[in-house]
Amino acid sequence: MEEEGLIAAEAEERTGARLRKIYAITDAGRVHFNELLLHSLSTPPHSAKSDFTLGLAWIHMLPKDDALAVLRHNLSQLEQQKQLWELGKRIKGEHGLSSFVEAGFDNAIELMEADIRYITRLIALLQL
Repeated sequence: MEEEGLIAAEAEERTGARLRKIYAITDAGRVHFNELLLHSLSTPPHSAKSDFTLGLAWIHMLPKDDALAVLRHNLSQLEQQKQLWELGKRIKGEHGLSSFVEAGFDNAIELMEADIRYITRLIALLQL
């Protein structure tokens, strides 16, 4: 990023034998950051296209036990991830969150809850 002119070394700190550079964003870096930010906000927050959806179309090709195992693992991962996001929201909320960041946390947690319901439903369908 320094070679691209997006950041520039502003200072150097020595801690013991280590030398650490401190960087600052340049005007060109701010312009590039704004371009990236505008691009990120112009895309849908979530895509319905995923490898999971493609795999689901072929799930019947797997042995039932393998399909159940992978879905249960996926469900467990989602539940753990949701707990971490809820904890992160609570901790960060204690130090003040902007309403936009709070909305982002809420949206992510709601999506995880929807995915948890979805995978739970798929597991139930496989167990029929």
